[in-house]
Amino acid sequence: MSLLKKIFNLRRQVVAPLLKPRLTQLTTAGVSLRGTARTTAAGYFGGGLEGDLHAEGELWLEPGGHITGHLRGTAFSIEGRVLGDIEATGEVALKDHSTVRGNITAGALLVVPGARFTGLLAIGGDEHSLALNLKSKS
Repeated sequence: MSLLKKIFNLRRQVVAPLLKPRLTQLTTAGVSLRGTARTTAAGYFGGGLEGDLHAEGELWLEPGGHITGHLRGTAFSIEGRVLGDIEATGEVALKDHSTVRGNITAGALLVVPGARFTGLLAIGGDEHSLALNLKSKS
């Protein structure tokens, strides 16, 4: 094995896990919930929810995760599907293959190519807000 490959493998095995946020796995694929959910912990959400979710910590909606209802909280990273509004005081990140059908109100927005969004968008505070009506091409 070449020295370069050894360094790359060492980085992947040792450094990469340290860079990944240590979060709680809130649900996994195959778990479906109904009702209002609340969490104070930052975490991954990989299952399904029919209802509203209030998250005080940052929440990652994993690929395959789906929420039909409103998301309210600090920050969201979406890789799954949301049918409902998202309200965040911080950043909302729409990752590759994510789908959001609903309005987004956030302090900041990151949209990665491949993300789909249909709805109204409001970014920023009261004085310097930006409001858009966007429809992605499907």
